[in-house]
Amino acid sequence: MRRMDAGDCNFDDETIDRMLKMWQFDNAAAPYPTALMSAHNSGDAIAMNRRELMELSYRLPYSLAYETAQQAKYSAFLELIEDVGVVFAGATILDAGCGLGGLLQVAHARYPDARLRGVECAKSAIEFIAAKRPHIEGVVADLADDTQTFVGRVGADADIVLCTEVLEHLIDPAQALRNLLTLDPRRALAVTVPNGRADVASQHIHFWSPESWRLFIEPYADGWDVEIGACPGPGSPGGFDNMALFRPQALGSR
Repeated sequence: MRRMDAGDCNFDDETIDRMLKMWQFDNAAAPYPTALMSAHNSGDAIAMNRRELMELSYRLPYSLAYETAQQAKYSAFLELIEDVGVVFAGATILDAGCGLGGLLQVAHARYPDARLRGVECAKSAIEFIAAKRPHIEGVVADLADDTQTFVGRVGADADIVLCTEVLEHLIDPAQALRNLLTLDPRRALAVTVPNGRADVASQHIHFWSPESWRLFIEPYADGWDVEIGACPGPGSPGGFDNMALFRPQALGSR
């Protein structure tokens, strides 16, 4: 427990390999650092999403195990966006709230000529990306920041912006969505959140039904072609995630 409380697990390959075999999502048998256990035992979702706990979480093999288990879901997400005409080849792809870069790893395998940028508020996640996934450009930035600060750190030069299962963790998801739209992606912005009718995750602050998700997204549609619907999600609550796809109106469905 001392090593885990210090939060220094992520860069030990042998430890990662061993823990990946042991940790299965929220396996109660797996040890967690004291700070994380205290937050989860409190039942306070806002406390669970504090920055300092995220810094610690991304240093634990659990986070890598979770992202590894999501590969089929990430592939389904990218395929759906491709199917409606968004072109990933040669694109600059930005993933906001990228964690350890799991989604971008899947994108790298599918689109080897794409330029990849991962944005995460936890410095520990970006340190992992720099050490283990150098083909991804990592940027420390927080979706909760004011728009000028966020865009200044991230850069508004992406062709495609992705944000999967992040907004439900944020106190002010509307500010985060405004920040994402201000990045003004040239091809598309795709955002997903869990299906709130089936989602029971204790660390989520917001829960959107398909109907409330539409009500949340529609006020931000001006200047964009917007499609709001469901994205099949292997392992997702109810079998799908809510999704919104924004495309510049001038590009239409290209």
